[in-house]
Amino acid sequence: MEEKETKGTGRKITTVVIVLLLAGLLGGAYVHGINYFKTHFFTNTGIDGVDVGELTAAEAEQKLAEAFDVNNITIEGRDRSEELDVSEAGITRRYSGLEEAVASQDAVKWVFKRMEAAELELPYSFEYDEQKLLELADGIDQLREENQKAPENAYVGYDEASDSFIVVPEDRGSTIDTDKFHEVIKAAAEAGNSSIVLDNENVYYEPEIGSDDPELNSRAEYVNKLNCGTIRLDLGADTELTLRGDSILGLLDIGMFVENCTNGTPSDDSFVNEEALNGLVAKLSEKYNTYDPDKSKLFTTYSGENILIENEYGWKLNEEKTAAALRKRLQEICNAVILGDQDEFAVSEDNKDPNYIKASWSHSA
Repeated sequence: MEEKETKGTGRKITTVVIVLLLAGLLGGAYVHGINYFKTHFFTNTGIDGVDVGELTAAEAEQKLAEAFDVNNITIEGRDRSEELDVSEAGITRRYSGLEEAVASQDAVKWVFKRMEAAELELPYSFEYDEQKLLELADGIDQLREENQKAPENAYVGYDEASDSFIVVPEDRGSTIDTDKFHEVIKAAAEAGNSSIVLDNENVYYEPEIGSDDPELNSRAEYVNKLNCGTIRLDLGADTELTLRGDSILGLLDIGMFVENCTNGTPSDDSFVNEEALNGLVAKLSEKYNTYDPDKSKLFTTYSGENILIENEYGWKLNEEKTAAALRKRLQEICNAVILGDQDEFAVSEDNKDPNYIKASWSHSA
């Protein structure tokens, strides 16, 4: 009986010792955990999707920097896209408050925190070498002069297919404002962005006049009506010059004409672009004049002999009178369009064509 009691007592002592040992081990592990998590993030802690569990603040900072380093920026332009290697600029995300985040943990509760996932939100900024970044950015193909196209304004042009004037759309081109581009590339670095769409960043030089410009569309509307007018200039010897459409447009002060069309008032002041009109008449003189006292002519006689004689005869265009006739008709056409007088362009019952003009010539013999 005593032997059984002795054995029972021994088992109890052994059990107690084991329990005490386990308690000691667990207690030691618990204390160790408290000390450990005073300097390390709790298990299953994340920052912006990066697992920093059981890392010190310094280790977490290094891991986060590696996770968010920006080595390449895709630059999407209007006519091309390219990758810019910015690794030399050292664009790195730096977090603040990592040590404070570790220190704020209640290390006593580390056992319970092992089963919980925590996502921390900490402020950060990007560090980079600005001078190096801009140096790299200036080397992209899109900034090369040969790859940039200057913007072109929309304008009123003659379209042969429709025999009318239309608003020719603007060409936005691809010329980049370098100062604006620098600001955009720096903003991308400071935000850690790996791509830029330049058309969304207002970095291009834009046309000053677009196809939706009200004044331009009014000009097209009124100038289109000039197609009703045709000027037939009889130069003699079965030679006739026909002016219509863009030929008439080129002889006018379009701004003044459109302004009067908008107001609905005709004008006694000339709508004619005098420089263009005089230039046209001068070209006609140069082309069709047969009289020029400063030049000699080579003639072949009946016998086949070539002789050089002074050019003292022929025809010479009277530029002043011819220009005056053209100016008068151009003015009549413009005022007719302003007043909506389509009859001004019609051939009368006696077959008189108001658009028919004879050039003035003088004869020398």
